Amino acid sequence: MKVIAVDINDDKLNLAKEVGADYIINSLHEDPAKKILEITNGGAHGAVVSAVAKIAFDQAIYSVRAGGRVVAVGLPSEMMDIPIIKTVIDGIEVVGSIVGTRKDLEEAFDFGARGIVVPVIQTRPIEDAVQIFEEMENGTIQGRMVIDMDYHNKNKGSMSRMGV
Repeated sequence: MKVIAVDINDDKLNLAKEVGADYIINSLHEDPAKKILEITNGGAHGAVVSAVAKIAFDQAIYSVRAGGRVVAVGLPSEMMDIPIIKTVIDGIEVVGSIVGTRKDLEEAFDFGARGIVVPVIQTRPIEDAVQIFEEMENGTIQGRMVIDMDYHNKNKGSMSRMGV
């Protein structure tokens, strides 16, 4: 299967491409559902929506092929529009997921161990916390941020970390 990343932020899309996405689509510049139908010759087998924007969930329904699955992971504040006729006629499955199974976790660790998925992590000192939270609010953090409580004293033996 191929991975298609959709976002409105070119930096996040470039990062997705860098870490292995086969295709990237900026939904500000083109209709992602139409482009996915074109790329896949009929629709994706599945769509995992981690965005917190309602439109991403709506677009996912139109991005999958008959018998496809849409997995809602993100939590937008609005209701998702599900076109009943398309969903029923095409047999599209819509599921929500906030946690995975032990098998999912095992597979995720295996992907990491084999280097298939490489996390993008930045480590910064506690003094940068206010700036880090501003970057989070602005959506400019790439990957994950680790606040290292002992950033300046690495050689003293103890280290506490808080993931953001």
